[in-house]
Amino acid sequence: MKKGIPLVALGTAMLAFGLAACVEIPGLYSTGVDDNGDTLPIGSDELHYSFFGPVAPPAKVLTGHTAWVAPPVGSAWIGPANGDTIAPVGDYTYTVNFDLTGLDPRSASIKGALAADNVVTILLNGTDTGFMHPDEPSAFRSLEPFSIKAGFVSGMNTLEFLVNNDAGPSGILVANLKGNALPLP
Repeated sequence: MKKGIPLVALGTAMLAFGLAACVEIPGLYSTGVDDNGDTLPIGSDELHYSFFGPVAPPAKVLTGHTAWVAPPVGSAWIGPANGDTIAPVGDYTYTVNFDLTGLDPRSASIKGALAADNVVTILLNGTDTGFMHPDEPSAFRSLEPFSIKAGFVSGMNTLEFLVNNDAGPSGILVANLKGNALPLP
């Protein structure tokens, strides 16, 4: 009978040599979902993203304008009430907070996909991440992958999506939002 290295010893050795496994960052959600990642009913209040703009919060789960890309499973369009038909011109901010307590912010990364009506900018902790949807002015017709690998801080972090609506409908779709980081020793 062959004897292997016990799993506890293997895990201890990995930590000793800096080979700890990444863990999922808590508090990151796609738009329009509940705490389990299941899509909320149309017209529901958005649960995880705070909302500020030319109309009163909260953001709502939207049907989606006919020109908008269909949301993947586990995500939905959100925006101001009736945003999929008409929304006031102006700037809308969608914010989700997440906590890196116990995790190494230097090892953190986030990835996802994004569509918005109209122009969108992503900020992490108040700093522009440089995201640019290449399909302007039709950033709502396709999902554009994004990744963020810098700008994280210890403790609470803030991810903001700034959407400028220049006319007509307005909304945002953040899909497949995930993040990971190494635990602190």
